[in-house]
Amino acid sequence: MITEHIKASDLNTNKWSGGTTTQLAIYPKDADYKKLNFQFRISTATVEVEESTFTKLPGIYRKLMILDGEIRIEHKDRYTQTLKKFEQDSFEGNWNTKSFGKAVDFNLMTKGNTKGEIESLIIKNKFTLIQILIFMDYMFIQEKLT
Repeated sequence: MITEHIKASDLNTNKWSGGTTTQLAIYPKDADYKKLNFQFRISTATVEVEESTFTKLPGIYRKLMILDGEIRIEHKDRYTQTLKKFEQDSFEGNWNTKSFGKAVDFNLMTKGNTKGEIESLIIKNKFTLIQILIFMDYMFIQEKLT
């Protein structure tokens, strides 16, 4: 199993129409998010506007977990649900998706036969571990002191 600890100073944060996004990991390492040539991508995002539209990503399966705040996520002609801290949703990247509310979220995008899960574990209420487990035995751990 590969375990990777990434320093915040090594990460790139970019703006999107509703806030910011920070890529935590992408595989393979030379993949380019804009070209959608990755097997998986892990990121966090801030949603700083009350209503935002998700970028359509054909061929990508998405999972997101709320880290802070609350959103109502609406998948047109499918379902709508409210997500609070540590709750998550999974959906196809080509769905028409909007969110309402401000939040910070954790994202896992996978492609093809790559599958993964997001799990949250609170230990002694001192810090939160969020881990992603991918079939390739890759594990990313992010620690945040509260």
